[in-house]
Amino acid sequence: MIQIKRENLPEIANKHYEGVMFWTESALDFYSTIIGVWGKCICVVESENLDNYKLNIKSLQSFTKLIIKTKKTTQKIRKEDIIGLLKGRSIFKPKPFFTKENCEKLFELLHEVRINLKKIIVGQPLEIFELERIFRQRFSSLVEENQFVPSVRVILEKIFNYDKFTDKTGFALENKKYWEAYDLAKELDVNVCPYCNRNYIFVVLKQSKDKVDSKKIIRPQFDHFFNKSKHPLFGLSFYNLIPSCSTCNSTLKGVSIFDLSTHLHPYLNSCTDHAYFDYTPNTTAAAVGESHDLQVSLKPREGGQLETQIINSSEIFQVDIIYSKHADVVSELIRKKHISNDKYLETLQEQYKDLHLTMEELYRLAFGNYYHEDDFEKRPMAKLTKDICKRLGLIK
Repeated sequence: MIQIKRENLPEIANKHYEGVMFWTESALDFYSTIIGVWGKCICVVESENLDNYKLNIKSLQSFTKLIIKTKKTTQKIRKEDIIGLLKGRSIFKPKPFFTKENCEKLFELLHEVRINLKKIIVGQPLEIFELERIFRQRFSSLVEENQFVPSVRVILEKIFNYDKFTDKTGFALENKKYWEAYDLAKELDVNVCPYCNRNYIFVVLKQSKDKVDSKKIIRPQFDHFFNKSKHPLFGLSFYNLIPSCSTCNSTLKGVSIFDLSTHLHPYLNSCTDHAYFDYTPNTTAAAVGESHDLQVSLKPREGGQLETQIINSSEIFQVDIIYSKHADVVSELIRKKHISNDKYLETLQEQYKDLHLTMEELYRLAFGNYYHEDDFEKRPMAKLTKDICKRLGLIK
C-alpha cells in the first residue's frame, strides 16, 4: 500500500548481493560439478577437493542428500563420499531424476544461473520475472505446470537459501563477518509495514556489555512477493524481499500468488495517489465524532491505472475490516473538525504564532502523524490520517 522509497536502494541491493554472493556462487559451483560429472559435461578433476567450495561439511552434506539415493534418511555421508561424487566414483547413486539427459540440461541451466547471478539478486521485479520465463522456455524439459520440477526446485532452494539467510548467523563472508536478515532490515530502515501501513516493523538490537555484539530482539519478516516455492530462483532476490509485519506476511498473505499485474509491489508502486480512505458513520453520534460506530474503507480512484492491483491487495490484506477496528482514530479527527468549526489548524497556528511553525510541523502537532507521503512509512496509519483530514476539510 505504501511504496518503499530510498535514493540509495541500488547501493543497498549491491550490498545484499555482496552478502549472499559467497554462498550462492559456492553452492552453484558444487552442484554444477556433480551434475556436470553425471551428465558427462565436464572432465573429472583428480585434484578436486572440498576446499574449492569454501563451505562447511554440514552444508555440503545437506546439499548432497538432495540428489543421491540412500538406504536410510539418517545415513551418514562422509567427506570421502562427497569427494567421490565430485570425481565421478562413489558408492552412492543419483536419484532417478538425474539421468544423463536431465543432467546435461540442468548443467546448462546452472551455468546460465551463474552467469546471471547478479541480475537474479539485484534485478528489478519485471527483469527477474522475464529472466525466469526465458529459463523455463529454454529448459522446458526441466519444467512442469509452468514451474521447475521438484528435483530442480530443491537444488535452487539450496542455492538461494532463504532459511540460511534468516537463521542465527546467515551467510559467512570472507572477512569473518556475516550477512543475514537483520543486516538487510537495518540497511532498509523501514519503520512501518508497507503492505498495511498499520504495524511497526522496527529492528531492535540490545547492546551487549562488551559492546562488541548485539542481541537480536525483533526485526520485520521478509515476504517473498513472488512465492519462493514456485519461484525458487528469487529466494534471495533483493526486490522480492518485502519487509513486512507478521500479520500481513504470515497470517493474511501466506502462500497467495502475487503478480505485478494483480497486486501492488511495495518497491514499484503505492496506492497513495490512486486510492483514498473514506468512512461511513452508522449513527448520528458517529457523524460528529462522539461514537466509534463507523466503517472505514479504501476506495480506488475510478479508472486509475492501479485499480485492479489496489482492489486485490486490499482484499488479501483485509484492509476495510481491519482498518474499521481503528475507528477511534477517525472519530478523533471528526471530533476535532466539529469542535473547531473547520479551523483546527488555524486555531493552533494562532495559538503558537510566535514559534513560526511550518505546515508540516502544525500538521504533526495537530494530528500526530506525517504530512508528506514520502514519510508515510515512518508512522502507522499515516495515509488514513491524511485522507480523512482531507475528507473533513481539515487540510486542503
